[in-house]
Amino acid sequence: MKPLIRISKDWKDLVEGPKHQPVTRRDFIKRGLLTATIATAMPEFLLNSTAAYAATNPSCPPQIRVPGAIAQIYRDGGNARGAMFLNSQQANAMNATMAKNYGIVGASDLQQVGSNYYLAKSSPYTMAILTPPAGYTQAQWNQVLLTKTSFGGIYGPWNNDDGAGSGLGQLGTGSPYKSSFLGKDIRFDNSRTVANWAHGTPSISVNVPQQALSTLNSTSVVNLAGFTPSGVLNQAQVQASATTAYTLSSIFSQALGLSTRTGAAQAVTKTYCGFNGNGVLADPSFAASSFNPNNISALTSKIQVANLSTEQQCLLGSFYASAVGTCGAIIIQQNGNDYHQGSAEAIATQDYEAGQFFQMFIAACDAAGQPGIFLEVSNGNCVGGGVQPYVLPNGQTTQAAIGKGDAGGMYNVGFAVCYHPTTPPTLSSMMGTSNPLNTTTGAMLGTPLITSVPAGMGALYLTALKYVGGDVNSAFAQMVANRVFPQATPTGLTLLG
Repeated sequence: MKPLIRISKDWKDLVEGPKHQPVTRRDFIKRGLLTATIATAMPEFLLNSTAAYAATNPSCPPQIRVPGAIAQIYRDGGNARGAMFLNSQQANAMNATMAKNYGIVGASDLQQVGSNYYLAKSSPYTMAILTPPAGYTQAQWNQVLLTKTSFGGIYGPWNNDDGAGSGLGQLGTGSPYKSSFLGKDIRFDNSRTVANWAHGTPSISVNVPQQALSTLNSTSVVNLAGFTPSGVLNQAQVQASATTAYTLSSIFSQALGLSTRTGAAQAVTKTYCGFNGNGVLADPSFAASSFNPNNISALTSKIQVANLSTEQQCLLGSFYASAVGTCGAIIIQQNGNDYHQGSAEAIATQDYEAGQFFQMFIAACDAAGQPGIFLEVSNGNCVGGGVQPYVLPNGQTTQAAIGKGDAGGMYNVGFAVCYHPTTPPTLSSMMGTSNPLNTTTGAMLGTPLITSVPAGMGALYLTALKYVGGDVNSAFAQMVANRVFPQATPTGLTLLG
């Protein structure tokens, strides 16, 4: 073996060498002619190729929108759950002790509101629901509620109260399992933990100053839904850019031989269709015409929108957008429901606002003529100590629950209420299998099938997706991947049977 010969080098050697090969006069002329040829021929080549491909833009499939509204309310803190929706078992067995624990007047105050559920008509929650939106007569509104809505519930897994239950995942997701134009949910003040199977899903987050939903207005979503900043590009410019990008891609695919690669043409076509379809978002009027109810004729022709509060206007427009498939689900977190020992004003104000959520949801679905499902959960329950009178700002005298204390227990329930333009579906309720109602206290025995908050949220959202025609199987697969359910199919996990 020959010994290695090491040559010492310093910085001069690194700077000065190695030397480039000398360029001859002939080489210089040759390279110059090639550059000149490309510089003069390429523009004409691109122009001719562009003209040749300009008329061959691919046809894009129609956008998939799943109409039908999904809304979820999470009442953080554990409100008086018994002063809301009641099933027929609870209504038929109502006695003084049950009424006191629920925070309602009693059996004489119950009214059948939907096809299979009851409400205490003097409670602030019910008063908000039964008040017809401006534009409806009382008789018309009562008919909508009685003949077009139905109720179901999941009893049991929501019994961790207040701080112990606030991080268990009481916020779900509609997107991407409910296809929509935006491909996103709208989230209002969602500061708590989402369910483990709903992490990382697409949404638009609407931050609410000081956690006061009353600060919302008709432009709260509008300012977030289109291109930002708006007015820089218009729809025609975005679509022209998509066409140009597709044309150049086609030219270079041919030149470089990419067109023969498996899946290459499909990838380019899908990219073009997505780019071209987003042109609508560049229209400065898109967001305003999609979320501001004052600009939606289906709403203004049925409801006197100007007479609603700014909060109601914002939510009405958002619920309508979900109903017609512009966005996925509308998910609202209402804070301040840990109101045990609270004043009549605090309790009545919270419950009345929550009732208005449901009122606006039903009004939006009715105006859209589309089905919808309203989900409502909390993290615990404020057990009632009877009722206390309170005069609302609109002059209505209501009987608000007396917040005696915290009690997770089995008073708690996750609600699902469906709206349908003609015939609401028959919803079941998941509860204990044997004598689920304690007829002395009114407590409901929980279902053995659903034993955790993520599972309860999963069952509610599977019900919602099945009802509006969303992708139940993909949503269920994500839940299984997060160990929410052990079974292989979603059979038996929805309130629709």
